[in-house]
Amino acid sequence: YEDQEEINRVCEQSLSQAAEVEFADEIEYCVLDFETSGFSPRVGARIIELGAAIVRDKTIIDEFTTLCCPQPGFTFPKKITEVTSIKPNMLHVEGIPTCQEAMRKLSNFIGDRVIIAHNASFDWRFLVAEFERYEISIPSGLPVCTLILSKRLLPKQSTYRLASLAELIDFTPPSNCSYHRAMTDVYATTELWFHLQDLAQESREDLVKAGEIKPPKQKKNSTNAHKDNVKTKGKENRLKNTPTLVATA
Repeated sequence: YEDQEEINRVCEQSLSQAAEVEFADEIEYCVLDFETSGFSPRVGARIIELGAAIVRDKTIIDEFTTLCCPQPGFTFPKKITEVTSIKPNMLHVEGIPTCQEAMRKLSNFIGDRVIIAHNASFDWRFLVAEFERYEISIPSGLPVCTLILSKRLLPKQSTYRLASLAELIDFTPPSNCSYHRAMTDVYATTELWFHLQDLAQESREDLVKAGEIKPPKQKKNSTNAHKDNVKTKGKENRLKNTPTLVATA
């Protein structure tokens, strides 16, 4: 992140989203992870694999993942292969989309949902760089960062690496998946998010009292709303039928 003020805003946004109770079963989020050819788009690094999942009510309801090729002949350092197991020639197989194609599909997949990522500043920088490159609208609003949330709600951990936190919450990736591949990291981030939601919701009152989040919005019960509406209309009808009283001397 650019400065401490931005970190504070992301922290408040992340805590508020995690502590949401009234609308928690209705809100959809997009959990996101990128594998990249380097550490910063400012020095030419590009997205080479993406993973995304739509979650609602602690359930994954849709997934999207693909390798993507930035340009013909694109290559990257061997150390990236050592970390991710992705080799440059994998990006040039027939059927692998270009980055432009993949980013447009990703934009449609995200829609207007809030993005969740572990160390979200990393993924957000790459998303903004790629979307700007292809003149794609950048999602509005700050992302939710499970790294920042974990430091607040799971204090005193020796490390906040995703794999370590996943082990802490007893998450085991599928047998055919390994960390530092986009979809595996999405699955781990999703489970971590669900765990952090539980922690934030349990301590919501304390977070409000401490001024870390705003008081929750009240969800109006539709049945009660209907009753209120009926009462109001009934009262209006009664008033219409009430004769006007004229004062007499």
